[in-house]
Amino acid sequence: YTPDPRVRISRITAGGGAPRNWTTVTGQASGDLIKLVCGDDLLHPECLAQQVAAFDRHPDAVLVASQRDILDPSGRVLVAGRGVQGLSGLVPGSKAIRRTVRSGTNVFGEPACVMFERAALADSGGWDARSPYLIDQATCAQVLLRGPMVAIRRSLAGFRVNPGQWSVELSREQAAHARAFHHRLAAENPGLLSRSDLWMGDARATAMAFARRGTYRWLEWRSRHGHGVEQ
Repeated sequence: YTPDPRVRISRITAGGGAPRNWTTVTGQASGDLIKLVCGDDLLHPECLAQQVAAFDRHPDAVLVASQRDILDPSGRVLVAGRGVQGLSGLVPGSKAIRRTVRSGTNVFGEPACVMFERAALADSGGWDARSPYLIDQATCAQVLLRGPMVAIRRSLAGFRVNPGQWSVELSREQAAHARAFHHRLAAENPGLLSRSDLWMGDARATAMAFARRGTYRWLEWRSRHGHGVEQ
């Protein structure tokens, strides 16, 4: 890609993990929109065109999120069309935030699923690394405090998983981080979330962290035995 004048290549020294890496590369962006794609994820050919078109239709939107496919390490689709949890079209930011809290999971998806309005991301403080396991979800919530999102009910990206990395201890830690995220969001934004939102979100986050571990174990078995799961 180096001969293409539209492409800039930057080399970042090791250390700092995702927060430092993501903050560095987004800080170098100069366009109006930002799309962060991690090295092992995939974009469908029409992803950028559809998400930019969504911003063109809804200039007040601060982010666009789509569904995505869950992929095994070789790129085979394990589960198709995950994400946005029933949201569609232009959605008020507060509604999207409540939906992700009450669902107990990240309804926006990983960075490859999301396109940000650059100014809104910067104004929100950039990547929110206070919850290491929820940096993408927490960042989307902070951005959505500034405006609506557009939800596209179509898979436009692929997120690659390594099921073998999930453990009981990791599930407990992720659930604890999710609960802390819910209550911090409520404390910082009075009136945004109700007690029932928090109760339901905490319960579902705890249950889903362990259910996700079981699902990943099942996906690992399916992957090892050559079975894809598409729906």
